[in-house]
Amino acid sequence: MPTTARAAVAAPTTSPRRTAGLAAAGLAVAAIVIVVGNWDVQPGENGGTGPALATAAFCLVVAGILVGIVVPRTRRPGRTALVLGILAVLSLVAFWSGVTPVIAAAAVAVPIDPTTPDRRVTIGRALGVAATVLVLAWSLATSHLL
Repeated sequence: MPTTARAAVAAPTTSPRRTAGLAAAGLAVAAIVIVVGNWDVQPGENGGTGPALATAAFCLVVAGILVGIVVPRTRRPGRTALVLGILAVLSLVAFWSGVTPVIAAAAVAVPIDPTTPDRRVTIGRALGVAATVLVLAWSLATSHLL
């Protein structure tokens, strides 16, 4: 009785060091957004130390989930990167939360399979980077720092 061997399809991998570096960069940009949004808050405005710490903790949890679970376990990098890029754009609604650069960092951390490049990975990464630039520019423009 002949046996058929199935070729194991392995997901593309990325360096844990690279992924951690991207997560740190996303968290650093998130910290900037959170700090400038909560700096010198006038009486009656939303924000302050408590909300800043809460949103920072939320960003840490999101980063842990995305970079610790989602990115390393992805089997379809094109779809994962595109979904994360779209989520980064949608998170602009809550730009003050700092979560946009965290999601974008995860989109950039999704590995590309060099044997079968997928345009969706590039699109997802571009969406994430564009959303991060927008959230950073908007946060700085509306802050009390300038």
